[in-house]
Amino acid sequence: IDQIKEIVIQLKNRLKTPRHQHHMEEEDLEEDAEIDDEDLLTRDDFNLNKMIVAVTAAGKLYGMYGPTGRVIWKQYLQDLAPFQRFGQQKIMLFVQRTTAHFPHIPQCVVIGKHKVTGQGLLFTFNPIGGNAVSDTPPGGIHLNYNILQASMLPWMDSQFIHPIVLLDKGLRYHVYPANAESLVKEKSTSFYMFACDIGEGLLRGYNMISSQNGVSL
Repeated sequence: IDQIKEIVIQLKNRLKTPRHQHHMEEEDLEEDAEIDDEDLLTRDDFNLNKMIVAVTAAGKLYGMYGPTGRVIWKQYLQDLAPFQRFGQQKIMLFVQRTTAHFPHIPQCVVIGKHKVTGQGLLFTFNPIGGNAVSDTPPGGIHLNYNILQASMLPWMDSQFIHPIVLLDKGLRYHVYPANAESLVKEKSTSFYMFACDIGEGLLRGYNMISSQNGVSL
């Protein structure tokens, strides 16, 4: 834990420096490329080697090699902006599928809002290489609704993906990926979502109700 804290502090210090606001210098890229191939291929008996994924309010994503803190990959989503929640900036990061399901690649999702429209923006990527996966465009998927809340289900679909349920401000629910909606309907009676309104001092809870017309909140 102390090692992870130290790496996060180092990353924050690097982000504050003027040169990091542009591109990484060539010497930094060369340093990242010097990772020993033999070390990467060594069996991790104690499960200590981790890929640390970080996302910033400026729309930058980083993948860092846990043991050294080196930046392995980076992505910039120019349209991504954080939510404003309780006086703080928040961007959601979910791990939909881990590395435990080979040959399926691991998959993470970043959810924020579009800088211009304020509607949802979703980016799905492989945390090992940082590249977009599935049918996700390089700049992310622009959703046509404003997000009130998002939650990842504890259950997996047939592709070992944990579906994400997004609740918009009209209290309509959306499922990502869309082909996992049948799983959401199946588990609807045991799934709840909560939304907190500090201004009114209210905590609201929602559950799904199955009917002949489908599932509604």
